[in-house]
Amino acid sequence: MEARYDRLSLQPNIIRGRTSSTSQPPNNNNRSHDVSSYILIIGGVGGVGSIATQLAKNLVNQPAFSSSSSISSSSSPHARINVIATASRTESVEWCKKMGADYVINHHKDLKSQIKELVDIDYVDYILCLNDTNGHFESMKQLVAPQGKICSIVEIKAPVDLGGILQQKSAAFVWELMFTRSLFQTPDMIEQHQLLDTVAELIDSN
Repeated sequence: MEARYDRLSLQPNIIRGRTSSTSQPPNNNNRSHDVSSYILIIGGVGGVGSIATQLAKNLVNQPAFSSSSSISSSSSPHARINVIATASRTESVEWCKKMGADYVINHHKDLKSQIKELVDIDYVDYILCLNDTNGHFESMKQLVAPQGKICSIVEIKAPVDLGGILQQKSAAFVWELMFTRSLFQTPDMIEQHQLLDTVAELIDSN
């Protein structure tokens, strides 16, 4: 929940660099008629990835909770989150689809070329990395949209380059650690309580 709403500020009607209801995206992004956002979940078959996929798909019908930024889902009936998950085995692919993934690609192969071939887009608006941040970092830099956001929960084992194309794109890289608020006693610690309440409500409503 924190990664989705607080770190990525996930919204179905935001295509990075524009709001879907206001202006058209660059032609080279091949999204001139698109009114939906794309998120790439690297490691979609695991426990975290499975929940992340469901939360992203649920955002179509449920407002994203964040009292600090007043995020809400689009009123447009066509606005939605397209989830691209990664998996490598046949049974893993089927599991990702069962969780709600719209598309599944193989994280052992080139991510950018697979996405281009599958949905004919050059960039994704959001990336959630749940596996091997170092190994996927270069691909994420190329895939993230201008003004897009990357969030990872997996610690790095070697330095990564935050300059270059990321700087040109004004793209954000953020970490998610569930203990940050309590560890530093941040003024918004109550947000975790609210997020857990939201999760409970979603579970109760199936």
